[in-house]
Amino acid sequence: MKEAEKRTGVSRAFINRARAEGEFPKSVQIGPKRIGFVEAEVNQWIQERIDARGEVA
Repeated sequence: MKEAEKRTGVSRAFINRARAEGEFPKSVQIGPKRIGFVEAEVNQWIQERIDARGEVA
């Protein structure tokens, strides 16, 4: 989670809200109390935000 926060520049709370809404990559359970994210999926999520900059919502 800490690396995802650092990589994306958003808070843990933001990531958790986005995950709950299905707007952030799914986590991978890596231990009893540890989760991680697939780096390529996080990079894709970041790229989607960059690509959407020029779009009008």
